[in-house]
Amino acid sequence: MANRRETTLSKIEQKIFKNTFLSNSNDLRFKDDTKKSQLSITSKQQSLFSPKTFDISQISQISNHQIDLIRIFAVQELDLSGISFHMTNETVENLQETIRVSIPGSIITLPPRKIQFPYLMITSPITLKGLPGTCIEITNGSITVDFSSHSRESIVCSDTEAALICEIALQYTLNTSFKPSSTTPPVLIILDSNHTYLEIRDCDLRSNNHESPTLDDENTYFIEDSCFWINGIGYKKSISKNSMRFVSSLFISSCNISNFYECCRAGVNSSLIIEKSHIAGCFGYGINVMNPRELSIKNSVIDKIEKTAVDVNIIADPAAGIALGTSRTESLNSLQNERTLVIEGNDIRNTGGYGVNLWCENVSYYPIQCKVTQNKISNCKKEGIAIRHLNISGLWIDSNESSENEGTGYWLQKVTAGKLRVYNNRSHDNYSGYGLYIYDTGGIIKNNEFIHNTLGGIMVVGASKGTNTNLHIKNSLIQCNGENGITIMDYSRGSIHISHCKISENSHDGIYLIQTRDFYIDKTKEKNPQNSNAHAKIRSCELNNNTGYGLNIVKFHCTIEKLHLSDNQQGNIMIAEDTKQYVEFLDDNKVDVNVQVGQNCVIKEKPGLCGRNRHKCYIF
Repeated sequence: MANRRETTLSKIEQKIFKNTFLSNSNDLRFKDDTKKSQLSITSKQQSLFSPKTFDISQISQISNHQIDLIRIFAVQELDLSGISFHMTNETVENLQETIRVSIPGSIITLPPRKIQFPYLMITSPITLKGLPGTCIEITNGSITVDFSSHSRESIVCSDTEAALICEIALQYTLNTSFKPSSTTPPVLIILDSNHTYLEIRDCDLRSNNHESPTLDDENTYFIEDSCFWINGIGYKKSISKNSMRFVSSLFISSCNISNFYECCRAGVNSSLIIEKSHIAGCFGYGINVMNPRELSIKNSVIDKIEKTAVDVNIIADPAAGIALGTSRTESLNSLQNERTLVIEGNDIRNTGGYGVNLWCENVSYYPIQCKVTQNKISNCKKEGIAIRHLNISGLWIDSNESSENEGTGYWLQKVTAGKLRVYNNRSHDNYSGYGLYIYDTGGIIKNNEFIHNTLGGIMVVGASKGTNTNLHIKNSLIQCNGENGITIMDYSRGSIHISHCKISENSHDGIYLIQTRDFYIDKTKEKNPQNSNAHAKIRSCELNNNTGYGLNIVKFHCTIEKLHLSDNQQGNIMIAEDTKQYVEFLDDNKVDVNVQVGQNCVIKEKPGLCGRNRHKCYIF
């Protein structure tokens, strides 16, 4: 067989092809046809054999014998573009089998017409191409991509490792006989085997399973179908060693995906890359991923999603640490270098849940680098970007715009990362939330803008048993927000640095620091003792034209340096009576502040306004 593949076809083999594949010129069915089928035998040199091209544009059907010859003679380019006859059930079945048995590297060009398949099997890295008007409709199953019949080495050594579907309209229309189950889920395209790769580009994918039912149709039930399902075994609640060994990869480029319950579901260890695509009209999640090896969503539009647009769930399980290596340490080291999450340059809008939601049920370490950059997120019923209960290698939130959401623009809750950076973002006009909400999380917040958010610009809250975290808020514009510009509440351990920020025209205070829990400072320790409440340092900030106070401090250890305060309606600085001893002015800043404000340091007593205990407050 190897020798036969390495040489061109002999005259006897050509005659076999001619007599087997070409239509009979004396057949009355084709007497009026002007076009004659041609057999094209090429000699493109491949690494293992010379490919053959075959045009069956005038063949009424493909027999099992012809399928065997296609396999035996290694036909790699099968052109069906000229088919003009009606395709019978037998023709469709034989075409299904032809696609299934095609060898790696084969190219099959489909005719410009609709072809209904109950299901399809792609078992090799082949190419399915379409023409304008080519449409594949799946009616009773899925397109399953499964390379398990090939060894990993045979796939790697071939010219291509991935199956390719391009320039085809794909429709998913399940008939009434289809009954969803765990073994036959309602999914258009399934990748659920090890080392299976699929690229799909320039395609239109649509579900027809959600047409509005008539009011009289009581038997209509809602099908929770998905366009793609990768590594479905990983969607079990517990992670097994088998699920961790599965590595399926899907690359989607320049596609339009609409009207599914869920666009894409990806399980443990999956690799999903989406770029330059449009995802719309999902009745559930847009993209739902668990413990990915790689997730990249770039330059795409995700619109009109009933739930969350991008939902990434991290599940911690002991099996995950030992599944890929001989030891837990070895496995975690191998995972750490491979796992990445990038959400970049997307337009995410009109969701019934979050725009982007990265979360875990408990804070357990997971070695992944997360980058959420240059996205525009708007009109979400919940938060624009929410990241909760994660302990990861690194988190970068950079150059995003989150606006007109009913929740908060950016929400960080119990996030621990080797590097946590929130840079160059904008958050504005969020109806029922903050620009940025931080709960028991440390990091660097720099060069951001928080404008016109209903509940305030930045809200920082510490847990009752918080971690020793350091938070830096730098070079940011916090303006025209409802409530306070920055609120720091119950930050129990660590330090908070606010520097070079412009905080103005907010409906209440510019900066509001308060401890509502038990407040103490161990004076035997240094200025920033580890066993006392958090220490805040406010330096080189402008606090102007706020409706309340420029700076309001209640039961908080605070250092103030080089502030510029003016035209705050209720006063520039207010300190609770039992807090004065814990507020420190550096470098004669007390005098400088009053020079800026144009007031003498007159102390006025004003009861109330400072928390539930009705402290007396000092106004400078």
